[in-house]
Amino acid sequence: MKKLFIFLFISFSSFAQDEKSINLNIKEVKDTDVGVFPLGKGAFVYQSYMTSLYDFTTTPKRKNATMSYNKKKGIEEVAIYAKDKYAEHEITNTAFNFTSFRMKIFFNLKNEDGSPYLVREEALKELKQIKELLDLGIITQEEFDKKAAIYKRVILN
Repeated sequence: MKKLFIFLFISFSSFAQDEKSINLNIKEVKDTDVGVFPLGKGAFVYQSYMTSLYDFTTTPKRKNATMSYNKKKGIEEVAIYAKDKYAEHEITNTAFNFTSFRMKIFFNLKNEDGSPYLVREEALKELKQIKELLDLGIITQEEFDKKAAIYKRVILN
């Protein structure tokens, strides 16, 4: 029994990921999740259940009206999310599933300088990298302060 336990422990531990290979903030988004989720590098997805003005099983005209209504509501939610993050948004794709009554709106967020909006862990990593550039004399203190202000807002929110 001890040999089996040792074999299983060694087998499982050899396949384990170290902390550096696991992204602790950007999780895999399930179809059942509702809300806004980061996908990384400024990309996000808004997922929600659709509400219907009509029965989903009726004519294509009514399906189009339902999609239009839900898309409008979703885009409003994305705009509010972007405003709360002091970022500009760009819708990249929308998807509707009438079988599960779900919708997804994919969008990108950009900071005022045009750089991708990063989540906290990404911002920390970028801040460390620009600090190294400052220490090496590659960028000026003014350039560092400008970038750091953007990352600081993300990290502290």
